[in-house]
Amino acid sequence: MKNYDKASWHIDSGEKEADVVARFKEVFTFLESKQMLSEEGVETCEFGMDSSVSLNSNMVNAQGKAFLDAYYDVILKQNPKEIRRNLREFYTKYISQTE
Repeated sequence: MKNYDKASWHIDSGEKEADVVARFKEVFTFLESKQMLSEEGVETCEFGMDSSVSLNSNMVNAQGKAFLDAYYDVILKQNPKEIRRNLREFYTKYISQTE
């Protein structure tokens, strides 16, 4: 299992909890909208997110893994207020590279 991210890593390094959780919500919502979450990922999305949330390879399907492997390092650097738009742009780029 590959751990892509944990909220606690960011919070412990000084990021605001609200910003970290907001970023996770955006990422999970986006992945769900593109059918890239596994059953475990959907459950996490439905359960709700707090400072204990994490994102790992068991939470996504094969397409989700490929997308995260290609873009997650860049996604991490996104401002929570801009992440939705940027996720769409990354996805468009991802799809064009896989066709």
